[in-house]
Amino acid sequence: MKTNVMMERKIFGNVIKQRSDNGFFSLTDMERAGNAYRIANGLSTIRLQTYFAKEETKDFIREIENRYTVAKIASRGRYANTWGHPLLFIDMALTFHPKLKLEVYEWIQDELIKYRNDSGDSYKNMCGAIMTRLSNKSNFRSYVKKVAVIIRLACKVKSWETATEEQLKKRDRIQDVMTLYTKALTNPNDCLRMAVIEVCRDVDYSCILDTAKEEFNQTKK
Repeated sequence: MKTNVMMERKIFGNVIKQRSDNGFFSLTDMERAGNAYRIANGLSTIRLQTYFAKEETKDFIREIENRYTVAKIASRGRYANTWGHPLLFIDMALTFHPKLKLEVYEWIQDELIKYRNDSGDSYKNMCGAIMTRLSNKSNFRSYVKKVAVIIRLACKVKSWETATEEQLKKRDRIQDVMTLYTKALTNPNDCLRMAVIEVCRDVDYSCILDTAKEEFNQTKK
């Protein structure tokens, strides 16, 4: 089962959230970003409910539901959002402005969500390999947390939710390489070091370890 993470994408300086579990975009964010663009260009604003009330939109939603089952999802609570299927998101973008639609097309084409989910699979494989090599199994959770921090620092990422496609590719590759090394060698620390150095040739591994130690110490306070 894929864990949902809110990925952040930017359009003309405005953040648009996208779910990693189903690829749906925040139509609420698009309303905000689209209207900001329209106001900046001397155009009147468009409400999300006005878009939904259009007969063309209703027909399009039915077509999406017929083929993909779900077209939009409404979430409640503090961070309430209306989430839309990528095809609905594209259609909504065009309603606001053709330039927004072009930006959205480029988003749909990239594989940011794919790499996020692939990295989740490689993480599970890596954890399984590590578990077989640890002499003290009770340290497994804490050790894996440290490995995750080191990999994040090696990829130069503050938060995976805002990671680029290239950074997610690197994480996936490090985890795959470490899995291979751990199956052949007995020391997980050596495997991690070699995997990071192989994939991220421009980083100083000793500096990464120092930064990781500082993060661990801060979380203990």
